[in-house]
Amino acid sequence: MDKNLFITGTSKGLGYAVTREFVSRGWKVYCIIKDKKDIETMKNIDKDNVFPIVSDVTKETVKKDIEKVLNKNIKIDLLINNAGEAEKPLPFLQSDIEGIKRNLDIHCIGAARVTQAVLDQMEENSSIINISSRFGSVKKIASGELDHIPCSYSYKIAKGAQTMFTQCLSRELKDTNIKVCSLHPGKLKTALAAPDADHEPEEAAAEIFKIKDKIENGKFYSLFEGEFEV
Repeated sequence: MDKNLFITGTSKGLGYAVTREFVSRGWKVYCIIKDKKDIETMKNIDKDNVFPIVSDVTKETVKKDIEKVLNKNIKIDLLINNAGEAEKPLPFLQSDIEGIKRNLDIHCIGAARVTQAVLDQMEENSSIINISSRFGSVKKIASGELDHIPCSYSYKIAKGAQTMFTQCLSRELKDTNIKVCSLHPGKLKTALAAPDADHEPEEAAAEIFKIKDKIENGKFYSLFEGEFEV
Protein backbone atom coordinates (compact mmCIF):
# COMPACT_ATOMS: atom_id res chain seq x y z
CA MET A 1 0.00 0.00 0.00
CA ASP A 2 1.25 3.49 -0.88
CA LYS A 3 2.56 5.72 1.88
CA ASN A 4 1.69 9.38 1.47
CA LEU A 5 3.42 12.49 2.79
CA PHE A 6 1.91 15.97 2.70
CA ILE A 7 4.42 18.77 3.20
CA THR A 8 4.56 22.56 2.82
CA GLY A 9 7.48 24.77 1.84
CA THR A 10 9.27 22.40 -0.53
CA SER A 11 10.93 24.32 -3.35
CA LYS A 12 14.25 24.53 -1.50
CA GLY A 13 16.01 23.84 1.79
CA LEU A 14 14.62 21.30 4.23
CA GLY A 15 11.31 20.80 2.41
CA TYR A 16 13.04 19.95 -0.84
CA ALA A 17 15.44 17.58 0.94
CA VAL A 18 12.57 15.85 2.77
CA THR A 19 10.66 15.40 -0.49
CA ARG A 20 13.69 13.75 -2.11
CA GLU A 21 14.33 11.54 0.92
CA PHE A 22 10.77 10.23 1.18
CA VAL A 23 10.38 9.65 -2.56
CA SER A 24 13.64 7.69 -2.55
CA ARG A 25 12.07 5.48 0.13
CA GLY A 26 9.01 4.72 -2.00
CA TRP A 27 6.60 7.33 -0.67
CA LYS A 28 4.29 9.57 -2.68
CA VAL A 29 4.67 13.25 -1.76
CA TYR A 30 2.01 15.96 -2.02
CA CYS A 31 3.79 19.27 -1.64
CA ILE A 32 2.80 22.92 -1.49
CA ILE A 33 4.87 25.40 -3.49
CA LYS A 34 4.19 29.13 -3.89
CA ASP A 35 5.34 29.65 -7.47
CA LYS A 36 4.32 27.84 -10.66
CA LYS A 37 7.93 27.95 -11.83
CA ASP A 38 8.79 25.46 -9.07
CA ILE A 39 6.46 22.78 -10.47
CA GLU A 40 9.19 21.54 -12.79
CA THR A 41 11.75 21.58 -9.96
CA MET A 42 9.57 19.29 -7.88
CA LYS A 43 8.45 17.03 -10.75
CA ASN A 44 12.10 16.52 -11.69
CA ILE A 45 12.55 14.66 -8.40
CA ASP A 46 10.08 12.00 -9.56
CA LYS A 47 7.29 12.94 -11.95
CA ASP A 48 5.18 9.93 -10.98
CA ASN A 49 5.38 10.29 -7.21
CA VAL A 50 5.63 14.03 -6.51
CA PHE A 51 2.42 16.07 -6.72
CA PRO A 52 3.03 19.83 -6.47
CA ILE A 53 0.20 22.09 -5.30
CA VAL A 54 0.65 25.76 -6.16
CA SER A 55 -0.73 27.71 -3.22
CA ASP A 56 0.10 29.98 -0.30
CA VAL A 57 -0.43 28.87 3.30
CA THR A 58 -1.26 32.48 4.25
CA LYS A 59 -4.32 32.52 1.99
CA GLU A 60 -7.76 31.16 2.83
CA THR A 61 -7.82 29.63 -0.65
CA VAL A 62 -5.20 27.07 0.34
CA LYS A 63 -7.86 24.51 1.31
CA LYS A 64 -9.50 24.65 -2.13
CA ASP A 65 -6.08 24.48 -3.80
CA ILE A 66 -5.30 21.34 -1.82
CA GLU A 67 -8.66 19.75 -2.66
CA LYS A 68 -7.97 20.18 -6.40
CA VAL A 69 -5.00 17.81 -6.16
CA LEU A 70 -5.57 15.71 -3.04
CA ASN A 71 -8.38 13.31 -3.89
CA LYS A 72 -10.68 12.58 -0.92
CA ASN A 73 -9.85 8.89 -1.22
CA ILE A 74 -6.14 9.51 -0.61
CA LYS A 75 -5.05 8.90 2.96
CA ILE A 76 -2.16 10.89 4.41
CA ASP A 77 0.27 9.05 6.68
CA LEU A 78 2.40 12.06 7.62
CA LEU A 79 1.80 15.81 7.49
CA ILE A 80 4.82 18.10 7.83
CA ASN A 81 4.12 21.80 8.24
CA ASN A 82 7.45 23.20 7.08
CA ALA A 83 6.73 26.51 5.30
CA GLY A 84 8.61 29.41 6.84
CA GLU A 85 10.55 32.62 6.50
CA ALA A 86 12.49 34.96 8.78
CA GLU A 87 12.94 38.71 9.17
CA LYS A 88 16.19 40.56 9.79
CA PRO A 89 17.05 40.53 13.54
CA LEU A 90 16.45 44.03 14.93
CA PRO A 91 15.77 45.59 18.35
CA PHE A 92 12.08 45.70 19.21
CA LEU A 93 11.55 49.41 18.48
CA GLN A 94 12.99 48.90 15.00
CA SER A 95 11.09 45.70 14.31
CA ASP A 96 8.46 45.61 11.58
CA ILE A 97 5.03 44.86 13.05
CA GLU A 98 3.81 43.78 9.61
CA GLY A 99 6.70 41.31 9.59
CA ILE A 100 5.49 39.87 12.89
CA LYS A 101 1.99 39.47 11.44
CA ARG A 102 3.38 37.86 8.27
CA ASN A 103 5.51 35.38 10.22
CA LEU A 104 2.57 34.45 12.44
CA ASP A 105 0.48 33.86 9.34
CA ILE A 106 3.09 31.54 7.83
CA HIS A 107 4.43 29.57 10.80
CA CYS A 108 1.34 29.27 12.98
CA ILE A 109 -1.89 30.25 11.21
CA GLY A 110 -0.67 28.76 7.93
CA ALA A 111 0.12 25.48 9.67
CA ALA A 112 -3.37 25.53 11.17
CA ARG A 113 -4.98 26.18 7.77
CA VAL A 114 -3.18 23.28 6.13
CA THR A 115 -3.85 20.95 9.04
CA GLN A 116 -7.58 21.73 8.85
CA ALA A 117 -7.51 20.92 5.15
CA VAL A 118 -5.71 17.60 5.57
CA LEU A 119 -6.75 16.25 8.98
CA ASP A 120 -9.87 14.39 7.82
CA GLN A 121 -7.72 12.44 5.37
CA MET A 122 -5.11 11.33 7.86
CA GLU A 123 -4.62 7.61 8.22
CA GLU A 124 -4.81 5.55 11.39
CA ASN A 125 -1.48 5.76 13.24
CA SER A 126 -0.48 8.86 11.29
CA SER A 127 1.49 11.85 12.52
CA ILE A 128 1.70 15.62 12.22
CA ILE A 129 5.14 17.23 12.52
CA ASN A 130 5.25 21.00 12.87
CA ILE A 131 8.74 22.12 11.95
CA SER A 132 9.76 24.44 14.74
CA SER A 133 13.04 25.86 16.02
CA ARG A 134 14.98 26.13 19.25
CA PHE A 135 13.54 29.67 19.23
CA GLY A 136 10.07 28.13 19.49
CA SER A 137 10.82 26.92 23.02
CA VAL A 138 9.53 29.52 25.48
CA LYS A 139 11.71 27.94 28.16
CA LYS A 140 14.87 28.43 26.09
CA ILE A 141 14.00 32.06 25.38
CA ALA A 142 13.08 32.73 29.02
CA SER A 143 16.30 31.16 30.30
CA GLY A 144 18.43 33.49 28.18
CA GLU A 145 20.49 30.66 26.71
CA LEU A 146 19.83 31.87 23.16
CA ASP A 147 20.44 35.56 23.83
CA HIS A 148 23.78 35.49 22.01
CA ILE A 149 22.22 34.29 18.72
CA PRO A 150 20.63 36.95 16.48
CA CYS A 151 16.98 36.17 15.72
CA SER A 152 14.05 38.42 14.87
CA TYR A 153 11.08 39.09 17.13
CA SER A 154 8.81 37.97 14.29
CA TYR A 155 10.42 34.54 14.02
CA LYS A 156 10.53 33.89 17.76
CA ILE A 157 6.95 35.04 18.32
CA ALA A 158 5.66 33.03 15.35
CA LYS A 159 7.46 29.85 16.41
CA GLY A 160 6.26 30.29 19.99
CA ALA A 161 2.68 30.58 18.74
CA GLN A 162 3.18 27.50 16.59
CA THR A 163 4.35 25.63 19.68
CA MET A 164 1.07 26.48 21.41
CA PHE A 165 -0.87 25.30 18.35
CA THR A 166 1.00 22.00 18.49
CA GLN A 167 0.26 21.55 22.18
CA CYS A 168 -3.44 22.43 21.82
CA LEU A 169 -3.94 20.04 18.91
CA SER A 170 -2.01 17.27 20.63
CA ARG A 171 -4.35 17.54 23.63
CA GLU A 172 -7.45 17.38 21.42
CA LEU A 173 -6.12 14.32 19.56
CA LYS A 174 -4.67 12.53 22.60
CA ASP A 175 -7.31 9.78 22.50
CA THR A 176 -6.93 9.16 18.76
CA ASN A 177 -4.28 7.40 16.72
CA ILE A 178 -2.94 10.68 15.31
CA LYS A 179 0.17 12.06 16.99
CA VAL A 180 1.24 15.70 16.88
CA CYS A 181 4.69 17.03 17.72
CA SER A 182 7.03 20.00 17.30
CA LEU A 183 10.42 19.35 15.75
CA HIS A 184 13.56 21.46 15.69
CA PRO A 185 15.41 20.12 12.63
CA GLY A 186 18.80 21.31 13.79
CA LYS A 187 20.92 24.30 12.91
CA LEU A 188 20.61 23.87 9.17
CA LYS A 189 22.66 25.49 6.45
CA THR A 190 19.75 27.03 4.57
CA ALA A 191 18.63 30.50 3.52
CA LEU A 192 17.33 30.98 7.07
CA ALA A 193 20.53 29.71 8.68
CA ALA A 194 21.72 30.98 12.04
CA PRO A 195 25.41 31.92 12.37
CA ASP A 196 26.12 28.62 14.13
CA ALA A 197 24.50 26.36 11.48
CA ASP A 198 26.24 22.99 11.40
CA HIS A 199 24.04 20.49 9.51
CA GLU A 200 22.94 20.09 5.90
CA PRO A 201 19.22 19.81 5.06
CA GLU A 202 19.83 16.33 3.65
CA GLU A 203 21.10 15.15 7.05
CA ALA A 204 17.94 16.42 8.72
CA ALA A 205 15.70 14.84 6.06
CA ALA A 206 17.28 11.44 6.65
CA GLU A 207 16.82 11.79 10.41
CA ILE A 208 13.18 12.80 10.00
CA PHE A 209 12.55 9.64 8.00
CA LYS A 210 14.19 7.58 10.75
CA ILE A 211 12.14 9.02 13.62
CA LYS A 212 8.78 9.48 11.89
CA ASP A 213 7.31 6.29 13.38
CA LYS A 214 8.80 6.87 16.84
CA ILE A 215 7.40 10.26 17.74
CA GLU A 216 5.12 10.64 20.74
CA ASN A 217 2.14 12.93 21.01
CA GLY A 218 2.82 16.41 22.36
CA LYS A 219 6.63 16.16 22.42
CA PHE A 220 9.08 18.83 21.26
CA TYR A 221 11.97 17.08 19.55
CA SER A 222 15.35 18.21 18.34
CA LEU A 223 16.83 15.95 15.69
CA PHE A 224 20.38 16.36 16.93
CA GLU A 225 20.00 17.39 20.60
CA GLY A 226 17.26 15.25 22.13
CA GLU A 227 13.95 16.58 23.50
CA PHE A 228 13.24 20.22 24.32
CA GLU A 229 11.10 21.53 27.12
CA VAL A 230 8.24 23.61 25.76
